[in-house]
Amino acid sequence: MDIPKGKYLGTLCKRGHEWENSGKSLRHKYAGKPCVRCVRNYEDKRRTQKRVDMIKRYNGDKEKYRKIARDSWWKHRDARLTKDKEKRDSLSDEYIRHVLCRRSPLIHSDTSDYLVEAKREILKLHRLIKEVE
Repeated sequence: MDIPKGKYLGTLCKRGHEWENSGKSLRHKYAGKPCVRCVRNYEDKRRTQKRVDMIKRYNGDKEKYRKIARDSWWKHRDARLTKDKEKRDSLSDEYIRHVLCRRSPLIHSDTSDYLVEAKREILKLHRLIKEVE
């Protein structure tokens, strides 16, 4: 029975969270010394409630949040376009993988480095042909 770092076995918590049938609760060493499972349960409930509240706020005023999203999209548009152009011009691995997966059943993890290099060479040739024409 290994006790994780930063924790210790203390008295059983009031909710009865027992650790590996030891009759004791696993507790944090920091101030307050709460039970690890009590903290996790509290955080899970808090996270769930936060999500529910966020959904209620969104459903209450959808147009406001859509406007915020649109404004953000336009605000960062130029930076996004510049970044995309740099990737396209430099023929980065990320861009090549995107091109390979765009109209095919391939996914990014299916594309080997060899396939990426081969596609990069093909794209270089296409660009060279366009320049000559």
